[in-house]
Formats: sequence, C-alpha cells, structure tokens
Amino acid sequence: MKTQEQDTLAYPFDYLAYLLARASTSVSAEFHRELRRLGIPVSTWRIVASVSEKARSVSELAGIVLMQQPTLSKALDRLEAQGLVERERREDSRRKVYVKPTEKGRMLAERLKPKAQLHEQEVLKELTPDEARKLKAALRRLIRHYERDNST
Repeated sequence: MKTQEQDTLAYPFDYLAYLLARASTSVSAEFHRELRRLGIPVSTWRIVASVSEKARSVSELAGIVLMQQPTLSKALDRLEAQGLVERERREDSRRKVYVKPTEKGRMLAERLKPKAQLHEQEVLKELTPDEARKLKAALRRLIRHYERDNST
C-alpha cells in the first residue's frame, strides 16, 4: 500500500516543469483575483509594469510578458486605445517598434506595483529570506540557460 507521501511524489508531482507551472498558478492566483476585482486584465498589468520604467521593443516585451507577438500586438492595440501605452519607431532602428507607457499607464503601474510587492512578501513568508533569495537565483539561472538554448 502506498503512503500519501509516495502518492504526492508520483509523476507528475515530482516533475520539475509541473511543479514550476503549478507554483506559478498557485502563487499568482491571489494577485490575479485582486486585479480582477479592480477590473484590470493580467495582461494589462504585465505590459504596463514591464514598460513603466523603460521602453521596450515589441519582441523583448513579448518574451517578458509571456505572449506571442500577434497576441501582444492585439493587446497593445487595446492598451493604446485606452491611452495606457504608445508605440514608437526610433531613428536608430526603423524596423523595431518600441512600447512605452503614457502618463496614465505609468500611473496605473505605480498604483499596482505596491500591491504586487505586498503579494510577493506574503508568498515569501513561507520561506526564509535565504531560501527566497536562493529560489529566485536558481529560477533566474534556469531561465537564462533555457532562453539562451532556445534562441539558437
């Protein structure tokens, strides 16, 4: 007879990709509920937060906000119509389109960032500060490694 611990560690419960996806969904759920209460789509938050301090190319932004470029382009159309972002071409690179926030978009990001930071603090209470630092460092390392492998 299997113990409960053996059941929990059976596939897929000990599979890293599953654990990462499940952790992301679980950890994000409360903040996403808060965004819904405020009437703000998750994609809007991700986009305005990602460009709030630095204009980004559409291709760079797509990677950051975890969207395919065609889907991102539609979202950017909507956010431009709402007055939250602007797209611009730069003289140094006529082919690249950059996204930057409007004042309204920057204000939205600045209003939401403290809520996101508070949510993160709440989530990280489950870990010691050293565990949290090591977890983030390990995840960044995995992301860099696999993004580098997938870009070739």
